Amino acid sequence: MKLLHFIIITFSVVNCASNMLLFVDKTPLPDGVHKNTKPFIKEKVQLVIVRKGALCTDSPVECKSSITGLYPESLYSKYGEGSSSSVYGSKAYSALMKHLPKMVSNYEIRSFQSIVEWDYFRNEYKPNVMVITIGEDPSMHWSMFVSVATIAIVPGYNPIQPTTEIVYYDKNGVGKEIQYTTFSRGHVWHHLTFFGWAYVYSHIISEDMYDAYFEEVFSTAVPLKEK
Repeated sequence: MKLLHFIIITFSVVNCASNMLLFVDKTPLPDGVHKNTKPFIKEKVQLVIVRKGALCTDSPVECKSSITGLYPESLYSKYGEGSSSSVYGSKAYSALMKHLPKMVSNYEIRSFQSIVEWDYFRNEYKPNVMVITIGEDPSMHWSMFVSVATIAIVPGYNPIQPTTEIVYYDKNGVGKEIQYTTFSRGHVWHHLTFFGWAYVYSHIISEDMYDAYFEEVFSTAVPLKEK
């Protein structure tokens, strides 16, 4: 009986994680919110884009062991176990690069060759560097517990709220956090009957979600405070 319960719960969790239907809430910015008319960072910066994911510590082909954490995009192409811990990782990166020129127009993407090099970078002096960390709010709606308990026959709801931290290190190496205003988000429904077509649909429409989100991020971005 315990084995049967384990199989049912495992099936429910896997099903709720993969069969989903995403709706995008594109809320326009209200009147009075600051909007950039041109990039406010004039200096050329080294750009580092970071997101949560897994890196292989042995061979990227076999990947028998891995570590999970926040790593730059350049390491995922070399050692990545997957594109990201988020199924929307690549969509987020594309949308970010599309709207970044609203805040900074002159930049080059810094590449890292190893995890050791990345660990060293995090503790070194960083003049004219911008570090952007992207992800999603991991909170889960209570309806997901009902969905799991009913083997996903009752649909479960999950909000997807993209998150971004932007830190700009000026020519003196002083880190300043960038503030922004966003309202766009995603709404996901998990259900047994969605099957694969909803999963594909959600991947396609997630591009719209991140496009709306990062347009707001970089349209409203302003220097806020020193780190």
